[in-house]
Amino acid sequence: MKQLTLKNKSLANIHNAVYNIPTSNQKINRGKFKLLDLILKKIKEWEADREAIFQEFGKKDDEGNYIPNGNDKYTFDNKDTKEINRQLDELLEEEATIVYGEYANRIKDIMDYLENYEGQIDGQTGQGLYELLEAYDANIEEEK
Repeated sequence: MKQLTLKNKSLANIHNAVYNIPTSNQKINRGKFKLLDLILKKIKEWEADREAIFQEFGKKDDEGNYIPNGNDKYTFDNKDTKEINRQLDELLEEEATIVYGEYANRIKDIMDYLENYEGQIDGQTGQGLYELLEAYDANIEEEK
């Protein structure tokens, strides 16, 4: 199956890395933005899971509304902080599977482009591209 398996903690960096790489033509650009759309869906799923953790532990007032804490939407009991952090860390380590089967040709175009990209990149972008290309290569190997 045509898919990428990435850690939740890497999704935003990979998204930003791909977004910031200039493309050379419309064919590559279409593949780039299809890939970005697929990654963004997983980021939104991660955000919803993260929000659910906050809602589980957030304090509510007598009317059932969450009690804000400064810039945060939630206030937590100190006793819950350790469990919240444990669950958030676990969520970051979870794998996100991006299925791209019907877009395989578009994704191959952008992956080939990224693999051969010769422009200058910073360390964070390089790390994001590395993780993405490793996941892509791993899937290609699995399919053999």
